[in-house]
Amino acid sequence: MKSLMVILVLLTFSCKSQKKGTEANASQQDDQLVLLVEDAYFPVETPVTHIIEDAKTLKAFFIKVNRTRKPGIPVPIVDFSKETVLVACLGGVRTGLAPRMKIKTETAQTIEVITALEGDEDGQGALSYPFCVYKIPKGQKRITVEIL
Repeated sequence: MKSLMVILVLLTFSCKSQKKGTEANASQQDDQLVLLVEDAYFPVETPVTHIIEDAKTLKAFFIKVNRTRKPGIPVPIVDFSKETVLVACLGGVRTGLAPRMKIKTETAQTIEVITALEGDEDGQGALSYPFCVYKIPKGQKRITVEIL
């Protein structure tokens, strides 16, 4: 009887450790993406994504962002030898939700990142043009960004 109880206890605790392992893997993927900037206005009508790998291109993007802002949003400091910047501009949407990036799938050759609006939808949002800027560690994998 004691051995049966020991086996049941071991099985119970082993199941929890397996769940923690899969949760840790998902959070590790999400930890790769670090939010740098998000805002409700970037003047573009249709959704567009950018993968930025140098400081000059990042500065040019923020010049466009800051055209109608005084004071403007500062350009984030990024070490492009170690990191890549991902930008998603969602175009005109009627919502107050914020755009978020998440890693959808990761294989040995590619990383697929999705961008979607997250938060509580009240259905009465004003027309906004949200965008978000994330950084991800640089690697040999091909990165694709998709807007849902």
